[in-house]
Amino acid sequence: MSSSRLVVPPSILMHASLAYLSPEFQTFTFIIRHHSNNTLLIHPESVNALHASSSTTLNSLPPEVLLTIQYHLPGLIYHLSTLSDRALASYESSISSLLCTNCQEYNNEVYGPIFWDWPHFSGPCHCESVGKNCGTPSAEPITQRINTDLHPKQFRNPHHWLEVHLSKRVMTTRPWLCARMRKGEIAVWDLMAYVLHDFGCGVCDEDGATLLRSTDFDGRNVYIFPLRCGNEGLENIKEQRTLSPEITAIIGRVYSDLGLRFKYDDVDVGREEDGRSFRACVAGKSPELQSMSSF
Repeated sequence: MSSSRLVVPPSILMHASLAYLSPEFQTFTFIIRHHSNNTLLIHPESVNALHASSSTTLNSLPPEVLLTIQYHLPGLIYHLSTLSDRALASYESSISSLLCTNCQEYNNEVYGPIFWDWPHFSGPCHCESVGKNCGTPSAEPITQRINTDLHPKQFRNPHHWLEVHLSKRVMTTRPWLCARMRKGEIAVWDLMAYVLHDFGCGVCDEDGATLLRSTDFDGRNVYIFPLRCGNEGLENIKEQRTLSPEITAIIGRVYSDLGLRFKYDDVDVGREEDGRSFRACVAGKSPELQSMSSF
């Protein structure tokens, strides 16, 4: 491996962190850890009494099988990213409904099909209220059509939307993490920091500056680095110099255990061809991760 850091799109790292702390994955991690020590017991009431007793362990299930199951973490990442994709599609549909058909067609023709790029779209049109033909025979009255809770400029772009969307998920499912946050922080970045710290790593930008959370929501790649590198290590990372085998092994563990060994179709979240997809597809290695293929 020629580099001591991992280059990862923030969208993938967000979903990977959520998947890593999911009950399903944490359960398998717990089983594998205790199975290796031969300390995990199966209680009679939880399994068939004919095949278990209070002293039964999981020796009948080889560690290789458990590790194979754990290997499918990208499946959880795919599931979470698909949920995000659907939620974004629903949000975009709701935002688009603020405009009548003619106004949508106009913006689409002038600025392109992605409403995030429509500079003058700041709220619902009022075509019906001024007596104009909205071109939609079945259109609802404007008072019924407008959702006052929606605002096209609420989020800067899909990256901003994703961070807020996943932060709400974190606040719902990980209240213990949110209790440690200061008001106004982006919870999903704290979640990523928590997960990476478990691997002895942090996240930085392309200049090697440590990141605590997103500030521009532009979706640019972030870099995973070992915390024990120190300032000198960060300079080495910035220059992409090779570090010690120990540091390389730390990066390799993150690469493997967080499900980053697979290629994800939409590596630049929200800006592929249609500008909307968050979906991840496990179909071969990503070019950014080719240097990690030895792990």
